[in-house]
Amino acid sequence: MREFDVLYFDHLPSCTMAEFAEAPQKIMAAVSAIRQRESLSAAITLAESGMGHLGVMNVRPACDEYLWLSYISGLASSDARELLLALNYDEMIRSVNAQWAYLGDQSMVDIGFPCSFLSSLGDVN
Repeated sequence: MREFDVLYFDHLPSCTMAEFAEAPQKIMAAVSAIRQRESLSAAITLAESGMGHLGVMNVRPACDEYLWLSYISGLASSDARELLLALNYDEMIRSVNAQWAYLGDQSMVDIGFPCSFLSSLGDVN
């Protein structure tokens, strides 16, 4: 067993969807810890197979998460909630726009996006 496998991930905070909607920052640390564990596991696997230099790609996301968690933990709960929801909305719109640019109008409609929703996003093509 690897040293970091003994961390107490079962003791990370959990919450219901209603609690998440009210205070999404409650699970940020848990999600970050899980991602960090998976990244460490991948880095060790890469190192064991002679490709440890590729594990560096996990360092920047870890630093980014630390900075975000530090900043958000200092905000008032309502401000943290508003910021996280805005960031989530922005991420969703960028993902849908990227998919739309790749698939085109008809394919987006074919997979279930209503024309009215796509129109509200504007034209990405």
